[in-house]
Amino acid sequence: MGYRNYYDYRAHNFGRSKPSEPAAKGEKLRRLRGHAAGGDLAKTLRRGKIETLHIFYKGKDPKQFEIVSEAENGDERTWYIKGASLLKAQQAIADLGPDAPTMVGSPKAIKAFEGEDEDE
Repeated sequence: MGYRNYYDYRAHNFGRSKPSEPAAKGEKLRRLRGHAAGGDLAKTLRRGKIETLHIFYKGKDPKQFEIVSEAENGDERTWYIKGASLLKAQQAIADLGPDAPTMVGSPKAIKAFEGEDEDE
């Protein structure tokens, strides 16, 4: 195939880009390597440094969300959540109870993220 290793293959959009082309960088690379999903968000939430989650509802079948987290120090990260990743993120928020970050977004997006839109 010509890729140095599996991660190089992923950094080239799972083989959609030729090995000779530049690899993805920054946020796109993080997403391609799988470091932008629910498990990673859950770990970050449990560290207690996130103040606000901006919830964007991207799709219903399956449920998909783009979440922008704001940390105490002002850092922002974007997460792409769906399927089992959604359950991990929901559980991490539930585990935090009153210490959970503030969720910002449309009422529909927040209800969907919390799993309350099942009959719509």
